[in-house]
Amino acid sequence: MSAQGTLARTLARNVRLLMAVRGIRRQSELAELLRMTEQRLSSKLHGREVWTLIDIQRLAEVLDTTGAALLTEDLVAVRADNTVSS
Repeated sequence: MSAQGTLARTLARNVRLLMAVRGIRRQSELAELLRMTEQRLSSKLHGREVWTLIDIQRLAEVLDTTGAALLTEDLVAVRADNTVSS
């Protein structure tokens, strides 16, 4: 798998993890917070459309984390104060 594909899978996994932690239960909720359609979000999460830096910045803001945390492969802990540690 290409580095881009691996990064996209990592980002999608971390987004889903943080959605659960933040109480966002549906992709439609996240899509609304990101000001994009649910179809577009789904395409990005499934690797059919690439994430832009602006998308990642917006995701980080909505999910209360950093862009770097969203892209790390070892995102494993969320602190009690809802900040993410990697």
